[in-house]
Order: sequence, then C-alpha cells, then structure tokens
Amino acid sequence: MASQSSGSGIDRRVLRNISFQASRLHRHNAIPGLSAEDIEQELLLDLLVRSDAYDPARAAFTTFADRIVTHRIADLVRPSVRLTGERATRSIDDERRPDGLPLIEILPDRAPPLDEDVGLRLDLTRFADGLAPP
Repeated sequence: MASQSSGSGIDRRVLRNISFQASRLHRHNAIPGLSAEDIEQELLLDLLVRSDAYDPARAAFTTFADRIVTHRIADLVRPSVRLTGERATRSIDDERRPDGLPLIEILPDRAPPLDEDVGLRLDLTRFADGLAPP
C-alpha cells in the first residue's frame, strides 16, 4: 500500500508526527522562546535538508524521518554550555571579588526600605477606581 503524501511530498504520518512532537515540546516549554510552529518548522527543515541521505534499501522513509526528527529534538532540548552555566547555582559564601573579599561580606545586612508611601498611594488609587460613582 502506497503511503499518502501531502502537497510537499512528505508522508502525512511524518507531518503528523512532527506536528505532535512540536506541540508536546511547546506544551512542556522544552525549548524556551520557540512557539510550536517554530519548532515544527525547525524539525521539518532539518528533515528536508537531510532527506538526500535517505536510502530506501535500509529503511522506509517514515522510519528514516522518525530517526531524523528524534535526533533533532535531542539536539534542540540538550542544554547548551551557556544555558547550563546560567542556571548553575553557586554559594554566595564561596564567591569572591577580585580583591579577595567574599561577596557575602560586601552585601548590605538588609534590603533598603521600600517606599511605603508609593505603595499605599497605588493601593488607594486601585481601591478608589473600583468604587461605584457617588
């Protein structure tokens, strides 16, 4: 039985798989900053670029496409060195300035006082705006 193709020449099952995977990744925010459509385009583009390497003697195109999509997803969700570094936590006691002082010793003992008048004015304005006219 011949597989059904879309207008782009790619099997509909492959397109449905790409769409499903892109939606799943977006739902789980696995690739921050990309929409489901962006992820879908990225997966499809990678598949199209690599489709020249397809060898029908080795596997069906759907199997080939599944492997390509799976590997591209792994590349996209793998934390980069930069992201890993940004997310790493370090003890403030262990961090030192160039002059050798621990950061904990140069921080103020407490946060500066908040301007309570500004907060009170905002709260009163919001309250008054919510009241019915006199």
